[in-house]
Amino acid sequence: MARRSGPPRWWRAATATAAWGVVVAVCALWAYGGGLRELGDLGSALVSLGRLTGLVASALLLLQVVLMARVPVVERAWGQDALARAHRVVGFSSFVLLWVHVVLISAGYAARAPRSVSWARLPTSSSTTRACSWRSPAPWPSASSS
Repeated sequence: MARRSGPPRWWRAATATAAWGVVVAVCALWAYGGGLRELGDLGSALVSLGRLTGLVASALLLLQVVLMARVPVVERAWGQDALARAHRVVGFSSFVLLWVHVVLISAGYAARAPRSVSWARLPTSSSTTRACSWRSPAPWPSASSS
């Protein structure tokens, strides 16, 4: 009986399933932690989705390390060239998700703020100067006066 060269075919499917499983597990933990309940109003929904994008981005960064770690099972199943291409795609995806995370979190906290800052309500420079100008009641005692 001739020995077949290369890894078994199921290794490729198993490693791809494990990679997707990590992303699905992160999404499930977000949902279990109340992420779906927070989708009621705009501010909370933006913050919740921002958290989800941050979690998925960090999971993709973990997968990126695994893609280039030269794990024997993964490398034999996919080949180094395919892993390098996947590493590139996962890297860009995690970078974009990280920026989406920053934008969503910022917009969500801004939407949940009780009121926005109005330039008309900011103090003028003269009122700020008057409020901040004060005199010390007496100079600090010197060491020679005691």
